Amino acid sequence: MSMDEEKRERIINAAMKEFMNGYKAASTDIITRDAGISKGLLFHYFGTKERLFVFLLSYASDMMQAKYFDLIDLTNADIIDNLWHLSQLKQNLMKQYPTIFEFLISAHTSETNDTAKMYMEQFSTTQAQIMEGVFYNHNPIHHLECRLKGVKSIFEKLQKRGLNLDLDSMQSHVHDIAGIRVICNFVDDIYLIEKFLLQQYDIKLVEREDYIECPKENGYRSLHLIVEIPVFLSNEIKNIPVEIQFRTIAMDYWASLEHMLRYKNNQDDINRHSATLLECANTLAETEKTMQNIRMSIEGENEKI
Repeated sequence: MSMDEEKRERIINAAMKEFMNGYKAASTDIITRDAGISKGLLFHYFGTKERLFVFLLSYASDMMQAKYFDLIDLTNADIIDNLWHLSQLKQNLMKQYPTIFEFLISAHTSETNDTAKMYMEQFSTTQAQIMEGVFYNHNPIHHLECRLKGVKSIFEKLQKRGLNLDLDSMQSHVHDIAGIRVICNFVDDIYLIEKFLLQQYDIKLVEREDYIECPKENGYRSLHLIVEIPVFLSNEIKNIPVEIQFRTIAMDYWASLEHMLRYKNNQDDINRHSATLLECANTLAETEKTMQNIRMSIEGENEKI
């Protein structure tokens, strides 16, 4: 493609931004308007809308490889340093192409040819390999659990709050229809994953409740976040609220058993044992601190070798 650098940057950024709406919905009229060029000139260089899209995928992949993937150095044993290194590389690339990451993510949902799919598969594979490298010496996530709230449960929640039983009310007031529970090995893993999650450019924090720092009266511990994430529909990008609960293995053990006891027995029985349940929660929390100190000691000794 023979054109001056400044014009090429305008076309690439305008096209990436427009294709974020989906391949089918993207308009070449909007691309040429935002790039400040004629439609004839756009098709002179690229021929068709599909060839422009494939070019963008190829170009974005090359940029990601040269200015992101190839510059990644994960030889440091410190996870925080590795995440900071990735964040800096990402910011530098986004200064030149502000929408490159969003474009590549939205391209996953676009219905295009096999060439486009090949680029997306390569991008996904490389990302997965990088994250394995970031956490090579310690995986902070033990396992994940997901759930979708049922219609009956949604209506019960709206009724309990005295709200209308309609779609608008549900979208405005029920933020935990989709839920994810992240079970981590240690307490510091929870805050590490939270930090990494909220550094993502397309995730917006709506609400945060830290029941680890300030446990509930009954002893319950967990970190609760409500975030908005983009969902790419056929004709639009919609931000959807998702509730994320972070617990350690010990926190999840206590909360699961406490919930089972509360669900299968009457409230008076639970109240009689509330002090014992609280003592169990505190004991588990102290045990977690001890286990985390052991891990930190071992890792410190290994770094000296």
